[in-house]
Amino acid sequence: MDSLDYAVATHPDADHVGGMDVVIDEIPVGRFIMSIMPESITPTTRTYLDLLEALDRNDVDVTEAEPGDRYTLGGAEFTILGPIGEFNSTNNMSVVCRVDYGKCRFLFMGDAEKQAENAFIQNGTDLRADFIKLGHHGSRSSSQDIFLKTVNPVYAAISCGVSNRYGHPHAETLQVLKKMNITYYRTDLNGTIRVISDGSNIAITTEKE
Repeated sequence: MDSLDYAVATHPDADHVGGMDVVIDEIPVGRFIMSIMPESITPTTRTYLDLLEALDRNDVDVTEAEPGDRYTLGGAEFTILGPIGEFNSTNNMSVVCRVDYGKCRFLFMGDAEKQAENAFIQNGTDLRADFIKLGHHGSRSSSQDIFLKTVNPVYAAISCGVSNRYGHPHAETLQVLKKMNITYYRTDLNGTIRVISDGSNIAITTEKE
């Protein structure tokens, strides 16, 4: 990979931006998109400071995530949906975006939890998508049934570590997915999840069965 047109940091938690400073040092980034935290929750961790310092020394164009902003990506377009408003947790300040390619839609929730989900619903945000990367690793704090009914996805992906100490994904989330007949994939069980689309159809392959 010679360069990145865009890089997105959903929020400053270490499991989302850890190592991103190395990427920025090694690969030219055209535009870096991130949410700006309220001062009361802006972290001062070494991981986050490493990211900010890498952006500065590489003179990367940093853009604050603003709902409604659209960016082209080849034949696709991605739209920033959130964060909407200001929350007192970094998770709910996650950058949320939807990628549209032809007739197919892909929703990426970062670590957004129920409070942010409710804000999207109350705002009337167009959340419909064929595929969703669930918020907060499949935690019970996200992916409530009213939200998933609004999104109405066919497929879902859950990013979580093997035997992680948080117990992600939680049983409550899996029950909602099963009740709604949403086909889901988990990185702890399926390994790398690859989502391929020609704009009309979606194909998903995994590293493990």
